[in-house]
Amino acid sequence: MESRSWWIELPSNNPFYNFLWKPFSYGINFESLAKPSIRQTVNHLENHKELTRKSNLLLNLQEFAEVK
Repeated sequence: MESRSWWIELPSNNPFYNFLWKPFSYGINFESLAKPSIRQTVNHLENHKELTRKSNLLLNLQEFAEVK
């Protein structure tokens, strides 16, 4: 990243980011990401536990298979 002159690392508490990488989704305000005037991206999906937790993924896949 240091070789990219356009890349600026901001403090973690700065709300004016374009891309936010966090190890967990706690503290991400997903509602503010939906505002069209601000282009922000994070590395998590809202309610991602439905896919990323094995138990929830299994339940969702089973429900999906029954619907099909």
